[in-house]
Amino acid sequence: MAASMSAAPPPPPPGAGLGDNGDNDDAAEAAFVVEGERTLFRRYQTVTERLVRYPSGRLVSFDIVGHAPSATDANVDADDAAAAAAVAVGATGHPAATEVVTATSSTDCVVAKAAGWGDVNGDVVRRAPPPLRRPTAGLPSCASVFVFPFDTATATVTYIREYQPGPAAVMPGFPAGMYEAAKHADLAAAAAAELEEEAHLRARRLVPLLLDGQAPAKAPAGRGATDGGFYPPIPPRAVAADKYSRNRYSLFLALDPVVVASPAAADPEEVITIHRGSLADVRRMILRGEMSLPSAFVGLAALDYLRAAGYDTGA
Repeated sequence: MAASMSAAPPPPPPGAGLGDNGDNDDAAEAAFVVEGERTLFRRYQTVTERLVRYPSGRLVSFDIVGHAPSATDANVDADDAAAAAAVAVGATGHPAATEVVTATSSTDCVVAKAAGWGDVNGDVVRRAPPPLRRPTAGLPSCASVFVFPFDTATATVTYIREYQPGPAAVMPGFPAGMYEAAKHADLAAAAAAELEEEAHLRARRLVPLLLDGQAPAKAPAGRGATDGGFYPPIPPRAVAADKYSRNRYSLFLALDPVVVASPAAADPEEVITIHRGSLADVRRMILRGEMSLPSAFVGLAALDYLRAAGYDTGA
């Protein structure tokens, strides 16, 4: 006997089923306000506690990770010392009896009545941290660059293998590093520097890979050319690392790189070997989970670009 089949219900309207907390209205998206932030931990990575007011009026506390202190932390030591004895509401950043939702590492939320910022009990706040500081306009982001080196004449990719302390493993990937205003004129300069330091190469042309919806141009008749047939030059864009990070990544394709005889030195903690392979090799490494997500992302973006330009990517 055949099982009876009922028609599938129509899909719910956008935002339906998300909870009636007043925070899911598309029109209210711009009403999320960062009211303040403070540094909880600072070394190579900086952990910042950020207080956000939702459209419904509730306050939510988040841990935000970044490679470097934000501009609001420029005078963090002086701020912390000056506020050590402060008890006024203005110094703590929000009044007594304000309901604060603290996002925890287990994705649960702890709701508490806070007499002061440091009185919130939960996984995020374990001691009285430095005082809340109002953010400056336009919260800064921590910019990094990832570079995909590709030789158009041989259709080969240069990639690196590097010890990565998080996974505690040597993994394949692509040259990458932080943009530092004191060292780099712009993001392209940071990409060129990392390409030289880690892969010992200098690109004849750097192409940003985040294209803001622009369609690819057709491949040139002589696809080895680097001055035509690719996407038009556009300013580099950046992608957020994840929802709890201020880090942002800009992705570049380095076309027809040449070997640098005496390259600038890489950072002393970087243990790197240089390798070459095909576009199909890169695709296999990505789909096997051998690369970190940022390297995989620049790899997939470059494969998409080069496939549109007429190259065989092994797809």
